[in-house]
Amino acid sequence: MVNGFLKTFPESQDKIKVLIVPHAGYPYSGAVAGEGFSHIAKETKTVIILGSSHNEYFQGAAVYDKGAWETPLGIINVDEEKAGKLISARDGIVSNFVLHKNEHALEVELPFLQEQLANFKIVPILIGAFNSDLEKALSEKISKIFDENTVLVVSSDLSHYSTEEVAEKVDKEVISAILSKDPVVLDQRIKDIMEAGYENLVTCACGESAIKVGLRVARMIGADRGELFSYANSGNLTGSNSRVVGYASIGFLESASQISSGEKTALLRLARSSLQEFLEKGTRLWANDFASEDLRNFPIAEAKMGAFVTLLKNGNLRGCIGMIESEDPLWKTVAEMAVSAGVNDPRFPKVTLDELKDIEIEISLLTPKRKITSPSEIELGKHGVWLQKGIRRGVFLPQVATETGWSKEEFLNQLCSQKAGLPESCWKDKDTEIYVFEAEVFKEA
Repeated sequence: MVNGFLKTFPESQDKIKVLIVPHAGYPYSGAVAGEGFSHIAKETKTVIILGSSHNEYFQGAAVYDKGAWETPLGIINVDEEKAGKLISARDGIVSNFVLHKNEHALEVELPFLQEQLANFKIVPILIGAFNSDLEKALSEKISKIFDENTVLVVSSDLSHYSTEEVAEKVDKEVISAILSKDPVVLDQRIKDIMEAGYENLVTCACGESAIKVGLRVARMIGADRGELFSYANSGNLTGSNSRVVGYASIGFLESASQISSGEKTALLRLARSSLQEFLEKGTRLWANDFASEDLRNFPIAEAKMGAFVTLLKNGNLRGCIGMIESEDPLWKTVAEMAVSAGVNDPRFPKVTLDELKDIEIEISLLTPKRKITSPSEIELGKHGVWLQKGIRRGVFLPQVATETGWSKEEFLNQLCSQKAGLPESCWKDKDTEIYVFEAEVFKEA
């Protein structure tokens, strides 16, 4: 049955990093789940499985951090190293096997994984009752154990027990909110739906808390493209449309980079050598012709595009300067912005040569900005935002939303007040111009 639900798709350069799938009986939701699991890369080595508790009431999150789980298809070991890094009693994230004992929402996903993947481990996490602080803490901890061979699977059905007509309407709205990648949007959408008083609708998503964590993680790890793979409800399958449950498989993908690892390395070396030369000699590298031989061989060196250089010290911002657009070749823009980030950012004292060894350099290469007509077009984590009203302007890079966990409203409020020196709500004014752009972000290892 599981093999019948799994499909074969052409190899893609895009890798799915977060997958939301249903967990009902296979005759009901198996086909929807199977289409989602079919998109998981076969080289995946660790699958974090996250769900909301259906049977036990508890505060926080319970991690199954040791041992193994077994299905008729064999034994799957827990990734004990990654699971152990999640435990934080202070945040309400604990090791607890008992709470997992009677829960089906996680283990029902395993046969799909066993048929799709050759060799993998799991990190099972069950969520109980918890607030937004714990939601953020768990999201941050999960994002920190991610690597290129890790996938997060979120287990949740959608609407429960309304008529098929209501289910299709409600599920469409919830799926749209999920694809926004904003947990605040999802939370408000669900509240609005439940307050509408649809008959027999008891929930819009039984794994709502798990989905919200999944959305935060997707933003934090740069899985910036959401895609609905499949949708159905039980009425489609049984013919009984008076009391149905909705199912969807939704993936969040990390698009393949358009810039090679060699180009990234060369640009980072150029940024560091430019800043170092200025701090040592007071001279600018780009004034001495194009000195970075390892970058000269790459076509991107001459591309004309916006770029920001960010300096980090012990993980904290130490300087950030950039240009949204540039008529100079990229090598010159990066070299110049590296120096400016070190000595011209008015928020910080000038970087000294002694502290350069403790500085980590990050580069953001920007797509051309485009004007939008409504803030609803902004996708947090994907879009940087450039805002202007009168002579005042401000910009936030896409990673600001990811790093802060701000909602869209918080993001725009801070952009107005912190960056543009305007009232927080200025983004709502008709005469405020708003532009969005995207960024390829990479930093030194």
